[in-house]
Amino acid sequence: MMNKNEIGFSIRRVIVGDQTITYTHRKKNVKNINLRINVDGSVNISSPHKTSLKYVDKFVERQAEFIFEALEKFQKISQKNEPAIHENHIIQRGKPLYLQGNPYKVNIIHSLKENIEIDNINHQFSIYRTYPQNCQETQKNVDKWIKNYGLTVFTDLCASYYPQLSKHQIPYPKIKTRKMKARWGSCNFSTKTITFADMLIHLPSECIEYVVVHELAHLVVPNHSKDFYRIVEDIMPDWKRRKQLMKDFGRTPSLE
Repeated sequence: MMNKNEIGFSIRRVIVGDQTITYTHRKKNVKNINLRINVDGSVNISSPHKTSLKYVDKFVERQAEFIFEALEKFQKISQKNEPAIHENHIIQRGKPLYLQGNPYKVNIIHSLKENIEIDNINHQFSIYRTYPQNCQETQKNVDKWIKNYGLTVFTDLCASYYPQLSKHQIPYPKIKTRKMKARWGSCNFSTKTITFADMLIHLPSECIEYVVVHELAHLVVPNHSKDFYRIVEDIMPDWKRRKQLMKDFGRTPSLE
């Protein structure tokens, strides 16, 4: 294990078998250890201030298999060998489910009570089914859950960014989601309705936030003129970096 100290964070390495996991560690005002794996292959860990580095290393070691699987998946995405985002929602044995850019291990559990539970700390996506062998019904349940989860995330983000447009005196939009393969999102200027693609929830949070700001800006300017991008940049100065990040996920739908 090696440790390189920097201001505010440290770069650490954990050896697992014949492989090495390099991760960035930060101490934050959080209650639990949080793991985030980015599309560029970087692994980030945040932990409570009182948590020892030795304990964090052990946490990373326990998550090694999950991390290696995620890194392999991201490598395939960056090479554009598959339309990953469009197929991400499909539940398959051994295939992680990506939510807000983070890979979740999928568990299908036999249970008399049907439910879906998400563990954001250990990145577990558990599907409880009376008849788990019925793959078609399981997929329908997951698709419905993803749609509802996405709508909640998109709605919360719209509520968060909307006040920054207050000087333009625009009405609060109606928020919807639907299946869209050619668009991440769209804005109907006349009805003040913003529609997000269900699959948008699979992208990293930074990308989702950019799409939200992009569509909110269309409530003021319906086209992609310089005035439009001035509004976007005023709210989100790093929007170009976020847009580029989206392209790392294979074929990129457009925005309108």
